Amino acid sequence: LDIEWKQLNISGDPSVYNYGIINLPFKKIHIIHAQQSEMGMTAAAAMTAKVITHFEPKYILMTGIAAGFQFGDIMIGTDIWNYSSGKYEEISENDTTKVVLSPDPKHIPISQTLQNSLTSHKYDDLLDSIKEQYPQTLPVQNKPRVHFGPIACGVAVVASKEIVQQQVKAHGRKTIGLDMESYGVCYAAQTTSTRETPVIIVKSISDLADTEKDDSAQPYAAYTSAKFAENLIRNILK
Repeated sequence: LDIEWKQLNISGDPSVYNYGIINLPFKKIHIIHAQQSEMGMTAAAAMTAKVITHFEPKYILMTGIAAGFQFGDIMIGTDIWNYSSGKYEEISENDTTKVVLSPDPKHIPISQTLQNSLTSHKYDDLLDSIKEQYPQTLPVQNKPRVHFGPIACGVAVVASKEIVQQQVKAHGRKTIGLDMESYGVCYAAQTTSTRETPVIIVKSISDLADTEKDDSAQPYAAYTSAKFAENLIRNILK
């Protein structure tokens, strides 16, 4: 983002934060940027808890990449659920024993008021602008779209359509994509302080969670999710 970031260090905290300002005609919006040191829900929850404790933000936005069903599309989570929660059990079939996950999905819904605000806007012009301004070679030619719906969160990278169908779609048929961090962010936002902080998950699709998974679309997905989040900050969030 075209923001003049300044590094910010907190005594006793090994994480590095960046501080920036978005200037609007009648106000300034102060932003703290933080990045996890590794992937996953645990790192996401820890980082979110520290941000809440140090800075008491009005909103938390998580951007980045995720798996979904159309390269380059942007996902806004309305319900974040942990599909990897449950119990591993042995079952016997045809004289063979295999281990399966007996799921116990945990759900965290996003604020209905926030959902209504986000879904009431049209984003076609913004999406055209984001694609046109991408400074590198486009990895896909399709126009990006915005999808609102449940995002599934798990503990491991998924490169299997079978896992998607059996552990995700079978228990959340309206799920629009999956990642490894969003549930940790939402859980920390609900439990770190008595003042619950609204969360917006903005993830762009960089792979289809199949055997052809690679990293080629990740820079584009990271860019589109960040630019979309910037638009929310400038024009929608109050």
